[in-house]
Amino acid sequence: RGDVYKMELTDEKRKQIEDRFSIECLRGNQVNGIKAVCNGKDVFVGLKTGSGKSMIYESIPVICHDACVIVVTALVSIMKEQTERLCKLGFTC
Repeated sequence: RGDVYKMELTDEKRKQIEDRFSIECLRGNQVNGIKAVCNGKDVFVGLKTGSGKSMIYESIPVICHDACVIVVTALVSIMKEQTERLCKLGFTC
């Protein structure tokens, strides 16, 4: 399943994510989701729009450089918006 499933979300890794996305700190639900992914769990997060759900999967390549994240979204507009934002942040899209 790859190295991401053998990783802890250390303070250093959290700082890398926060710096990459220019945020002050990750929210509790984001931390829980990222930790679950790092522990090899399947993750489903149901939160309101704008609550930071996307940060959970967007952060994985920041802390595990070999990771490949596949995202399935129901709306093309959301896909385009997120792709543009990630490309501007230097991710390979």
